Amino acid sequence: MRPRFGGSQVSRPPAAARPASRTVLWLLAGVMALAAALRVVTALRSPLWFDEIYVVLAARRSLPELLRLSALDIHPPLVPLLRQVWQHLGGEGVLWMKSLSIALALGGILAGYALGRRMFGPRVGLIAAALMAVDVVHVRYSQEVQFHSMLWLLLIGAVHAGWCWVEDRRGRDAARLVALAALALYTHYLAGVALAVLLLWGLVALRREPAAVGRWLLAFAVVALLFLPQAPVFLEQFRREGSASWFRFPRPRDLLDLWRLMSLGPRYLVPPLLALSLLPLFRRGQRRAASLLWALSTLTLLATRVLPVVVTRDLLCVLPFWHLLVAMGIADLTVPWLVAAVPVLLVGFGLRSWLRYGGGPEGVPLARATVVLGERTRPGDLVVCAETHALLFLRFYLPDRDSRLLMPAGSRAPYSDGGLVVENAWYLDAGQWAAARARDARWWGVRVDRAVVTRGVARRAGSAAAAAFDAAAPARTWDFPPVRVWEGAGAERSAAPAARPPADPRRRGP
Repeated sequence: MRPRFGGSQVSRPPAAARPASRTVLWLLAGVMALAAALRVVTALRSPLWFDEIYVVLAARRSLPELLRLSALDIHPPLVPLLRQVWQHLGGEGVLWMKSLSIALALGGILAGYALGRRMFGPRVGLIAAALMAVDVVHVRYSQEVQFHSMLWLLLIGAVHAGWCWVEDRRGRDAARLVALAALALYTHYLAGVALAVLLLWGLVALRREPAAVGRWLLAFAVVALLFLPQAPVFLEQFRREGSASWFRFPRPRDLLDLWRLMSLGPRYLVPPLLALSLLPLFRRGQRRAASLLWALSTLTLLATRVLPVVVTRDLLCVLPFWHLLVAMGIADLTVPWLVAAVPVLLVGFGLRSWLRYGGGPEGVPLARATVVLGERTRPGDLVVCAETHALLFLRFYLPDRDSRLLMPAGSRAPYSDGGLVVENAWYLDAGQWAAARARDARWWGVRVDRAVVTRGVARRAGSAAAAAFDAAAPARTWDFPPVRVWEGAGAERSAAPAARPPADPRRRGP
């Protein structure tokens, strides 16, 4: 037997060496079918929201312009480039665009099963896959037109390749590690923190084998070389974003919110799931794998000290590793019937949380507002948006309406609030709006009431514009919290039926 892990004669647990039984494979097929169904249904009832529409609008640009826009943003270019290809292949139908995320997410669930099986056997892999399949947070973000699905797949694959190389020293595992790690870095910079954790874990695991340490370092050096073309862009993005208020350790409240999101919904599940995830640390044969997963799940949170990230959204990249730890803990239970009952119970909690999920907190209310505007406005009416979330939504779902962003003359929306995709013709200043009202032009106001933080300073988006709408004596308002719609005072006198009934915002495109 080849010495592994620092020269000791520690091999994989026997369960991991056994092939999956036919029962496990059938159960895995059922888990994957359930995962696909939940994500497709969620996609059908979830309109695109600001972050997704931003990606879609960016992907409409030419390749050079898209690369320039990505450099002016804070993210790497791989996701918008892939989205551009996908939109060229199938258009901008909502389900088509979401289908790429769903496919990547399903691949990530299978990768989670493979990692759990390789570490501790088919049972752990199956339980982890089932938890990911029904986790409402995983369901939500794995059907959105964003980076989460791709990052989950690539990070799990890189960790799996790294684990396999440390165990078996096969060249194909090293090549897989390098390729997946490099792609992960071009997907989201957070991958760099997780990969640094994997690098340090490998150095500890291989500390008694100098030759293996050298090859391990070489693999990560190749990853760094592959990332080198993006390094100047990253450094400029980091310099531009360098506000000290962004770079802080997570607050206890942030961590509690993150653990709640990763615990299938209810807060009261956090303590028992945390206890289950700790069990593998006390099993001699599982300690090394558990330490890797725990390091990935906790040390990655320190990214908030070196990168500007949204704690309870971006850091969900650790979600699959958390589910693997919980699955390992369940498999360690000494009472056989609990090993079968606890996963079923947790799947039930996950499904209950999914049934209670009413769609995106912003997209669904905006869709309702869009129905009102589609019924009561006509092409050429002026729709004045108080902030960019409403503007991008209406520009995507009501492209034949003249939607504008009310801003002071000469000012522009910041890149962090979608300003890079807001065209010059979409802006409207107070003087232009006043001139339109003086001509008795039909106008409508729309606002998403939300918090926005610019370099650490919190404020309510569009509050000044909303005050201006109220001061203009609107004839009527509609409230779909957090969305409000204003009907201009002159619109009632010249109202006309809509030229055609509005399409369902969730069904836009072919």
